Amino acid sequence: PGGGGGLPVPTAPPAPPGPPPRPYQIAEVTTPPVAITKTMPAYPEEARKQGIDMIVVVKFVVTESGDVENVKVLQGHPTLDAAVTEAVKAWKFTPGTLDGRPVRVVRKMKFPFHLRTAN
Repeated sequence: PGGGGGLPVPTAPPAPPGPPPRPYQIAEVTTPPVAITKTMPAYPEEARKQGIDMIVVVKFVVTESGDVENVKVLQGHPTLDAAVTEAVKAWKFTPGTLDGRPVRVVRKMKFPFHLRTAN
């Protein structure tokens, strides 16, 4: 009975990194992100067969390195959402800057899916 037996005292693990800083709105940055690669989504055949004609709206964050993350469909359709989300995730940007340093910026985009009607 006595003095702890010489075992090392456990130390707390290092704190996990905190969440990334909140993304800026486009109006808050010095220069907005500029798309370098921007492949547009294909019109899914299933949506075409169903006659879906609409605009899909997505919101996403362009990171300090110009990658896209946190893609959210604000307005869409189940047969179109995945095509738009996958296309946007593959985009690459020159990052937006604030006072000369790259920052995370929120962007919104609209993707029109319109059926061409034969005249």
